[in-house]
Amino acid sequence: MKLLNLSLTQKLKPDLMWYRDKRYHFFRASNDLSDWNISYRGLQKATDRDVFKAYRNKKDKDKIIYCRHMAFRHYFQRHEDQWYLEINPTYHYTRDGQNLSFFYEEKLQGIKRMERNNAVFGQVYFWAQYLSPPHDLFSEDHPFLNFGQLQHFEMPIGIDDKVWLPKEEEEEAMALDADEATEENTISQGQINTGTLRLPL
Repeated sequence: MKLLNLSLTQKLKPDLMWYRDKRYHFFRASNDLSDWNISYRGLQKATDRDVFKAYRNKKDKDKIIYCRHMAFRHYFQRHEDQWYLEINPTYHYTRDGQNLSFFYEEKLQGIKRMERNNAVFGQVYFWAQYLSPPHDLFSEDHPFLNFGQLQHFEMPIGIDDKVWLPKEEEEEAMALDADEATEENTISQGQINTGTLRLPL
């Protein structure tokens, strides 16, 4: 298990860093703190996603309020002689690209109330694509750790967002109005779902 964890950290360098206190990997900040966008193949078409974004004061663009880094927690699990990687998407928040934001917990808790199933699935799918990119003549496999495709499971039950969505959206609107009045507390994005990748060992 330790060897798998070390291999994953090595595989993700230098784009991602390991944050020991919260136990997740996160995208580092760009050198000049500009937005960092990564293109990938979505379910139906090519798309892209901000993996690092700096949020600036509306009146003073040189002043950074906070930075949002895409991140994920992971767990290696073994089932029937096969290793799998469980993906738990989340976000890392800093105040300057390096130091943890003073409002980290508030931002993460806020998005757990806001993010819908489709948005979370999009994050899981992004990480699956990032961890198992398509092979071509110009790409090389990691010497010790590679992943297969995202695993799919069917469940007999589910949650209908439409049942509780109207009330939640009303509460979200009130929360966002309050946050816009105090920019430093603007809610961003966080974690609420998982995915699983198979290791083709």
